[in-house]
Amino acid sequence: MTEENKVEVKTVPAPTVDKLLADLFRGQAINTAFRNKFLEEYKIDGKTLNEWRTIFAIEMPLDLDAIRCKEVGLQILQKLESAFFYLVSTEAVLTALENGMESDKNVRLEALISGYRKRAGKEPPGSMLPEFRKQADNEGTTMGSTVANARISRDFFNTIIKHLTSCRKIVDVASIANGTIARAERVYS
Repeated sequence: MTEENKVEVKTVPAPTVDKLLADLFRGQAINTAFRNKFLEEYKIDGKTLNEWRTIFAIEMPLDLDAIRCKEVGLQILQKLESAFFYLVSTEAVLTALENGMESDKNVRLEALISGYRKRAGKEPPGSMLPEFRKQADNEGTTMGSTVANARISRDFFNTIIKHLTSCRKIVDVASIANGTIARAERVYS
């Protein structure tokens, strides 16, 4: 190999622990700032996530006696009913948006194909269709972000339902335990 054909190879230094931690902390700061702003400003059905937190919060008492189990259980059921309503509504909106987005994309695709026909006086070759589809997709980015927001709402209410269901299971276990203790007290007294 001649001198002029040699390629200089530089070694990249391995990252240090301090560099890795600095990157991690920088990412953590961005994540925290984003999360705080998101919780305070992003709205689902007109309410911020912090407002939803207060609506769906469950105060689980440490001492779940039979009366408290009943009270908390009813509270959870009411909140589950509301969350299911919001979920069903959100899923209906999402379905409508997805169908509208697909229909809108098809209209844009047909307009691109029709425009080619007018300019070239013939059908576009099949090899151009992927490019036309890509262009039709790119023109619908606003609709895409609208669908993304609907998916965030759906996922949010699904998560609320999972949380409330977990709380309900805790109350059910406490109720069973209370019943077992009451039976044992009757038997052994």
